[in-house]
Order: sequence, then C-alpha cells, then structure tokens
Amino acid sequence: RAQWEIRNLANLMLKECRRVLPEVFNFAGPKCKILKYCPEKNINCPLYPKS
Repeated sequence: RAQWEIRNLANLMLKECRRVLPEVFNFAGPKCKILKYCPEKNINCPLYPKS
C-alpha cells in the first residue's frame, strides 16, 4: 500500500538485514510470503491466493 519507492527501499533494507542476521530476519516481511497465502484478503495483492 506504500508508494513503490518506499516499498523498494524497505525491501532493500530487509534484504540487507537478512544477509547480516538471517536467524533473526528470516521470518520478517510480509505475512503472505511466510504463510504462502494472503491473510489480509487484499484483492489487489498479486502474490498469493486469498485465504
């Protein structure tokens, strides 16, 4: 829901955090990427089917 610039920056920061401390940040980020489905029922999200 954020602007693409903010989303890209947040993704870069998360990628760097995972590189430095993977045991802490492997489960950080959007819930849908961890759960493999969308728990928010967001009809605009193209990543996973809705729950």
